[in-house]
Amino acid sequence: MSVTYTCDPGYYLVGNAVVFCKASGRWSQPIPRCEGASVVCPLGSEHRGHPDGCGCGAPTRLHFAELNEEHKNEIDFSVGKTVQYTCRPGYTKHPGMSPTITCLESGVWSEALEFCKRKQCSHPGEPVNGKIIFLTDLLLLDEFYFGTSVTYTCNRGYPLHGEPSIYCTTRDGKNGEWSGPPPQCGGRVVCARVNTRVQSSRPYCFITSCKC
Repeated sequence: MSVTYTCDPGYYLVGNAVVFCKASGRWSQPIPRCEGASVVCPLGSEHRGHPDGCGCGAPTRLHFAELNEEHKNEIDFSVGKTVQYTCRPGYTKHPGMSPTITCLESGVWSEALEFCKRKQCSHPGEPVNGKIIFLTDLLLLDEFYFGTSVTYTCNRGYPLHGEPSIYCTTRDGKNGEWSGPPPQCGGRVVCARVNTRVQSSRPYCFITSCKC
């Protein structure tokens, strides 16, 4: 036989919430007690058994960083608890900024500063007789962030040699670099006239064509 204890609103449980009767006729644990909270927790937060303030819910999800492994399975985020993040691939830590947030007395997490900045690549360059015609990010041509791809085209009459698109990536996890060199635009194609003689009702007929 087991019993489960809960506390009234405004009170928190100290001790084990579940106790059971042993074969000896005694309870497995001392009966827990309910103590009054020293603060009124806002909606969406809990006291979590800490008389010094309310607890916080799950830490903030960030697009540029992920929660460190040691915090992912934690459920007890009391006031003053600090959790740490690691920059996601494609981002690097901003010098002088702490990658942490702290549970405040109000039951919410402190504001997460943008402590990870997106990696960048230098301008990939444009081939002679060619140019960049498309970027995946709507940014200025002097800003090429991690994940950005560029597509090239060649002027008419100049065939493209190489990959038409390259993208900004990283190999060492620290610096941005392009997935490959920009393509080249080859020499202008010049067509030579070829005269073809065919049999017709007339003695001979010459057809002029362009063979590249």
